[in-house]
Amino acid sequence: MSKSKKKRDAPPEVVDVGIECAFTGSAPSVELLAQDEDDELFVAGWLRVTVERRTPNPLYLRMLQSKESVFQAAYAQVIGGGEQAGRVFTDQEKQEAAQMLRDNIDAQWFAALDAMDKFVVETEDVWISDPASNKKVQEAWDLIADSLGVDLAATGDEDGGAP
Repeated sequence: MSKSKKKRDAPPEVVDVGIECAFTGSAPSVELLAQDEDDELFVAGWLRVTVERRTPNPLYLRMLQSKESVFQAAYAQVIGGGEQAGRVFTDQEKQEAAQMLRDNIDAQWFAALDAMDKFVVETEDVWISDPASNKKVQEAWDLIADSLGVDLAATGDEDGGAP
C-alpha cells in the first residue's frame, strides 16, 4: 500500500448509552452526545418525546375508603348507641357529632394520607434521531407532529437561533 493513499473516514463511533431512535433503532454517534447544565444527557439534533400519564393512586383511594369506613362505624356507634339507650338526637346534634367525628378522624389519618402520593405518575421517554438526517424519519415525525399539533419550526429562526 502506498503512503500517499488516503485513509477512508471511519464511521462515527457509536456508544450504547441507552438511547436509540424509536423509528430506526439506531444509536447516536459519540459526537452528538452532550450534557446540559443539569448534567442530563441529550443528543444534539435528536428529539426526545416524553409521555406522562397520571392516574389516581389505588392505595391512596383505599386509604380514603378505610377512613370513611372508620367514620361511618364511629358515627353509628355514637348516634346508634345513644338512640338505643333512648336518646333522641336533633338534626343539629347529629351534624355536630358528625363534624366532631370527622375532625377527630381527619387528625388521626392526616399524617398517613399526607405522606402518600395521590397520583401515580408514569413517564416514558422515546428518542427520535434528527428528522433532517433521514427522509423516512422526517416523514414519520411529520405525521406525528401534525396529528399532535407540534410545530418545532416555530421554536427558532431559520438560522437555528433562539426565538
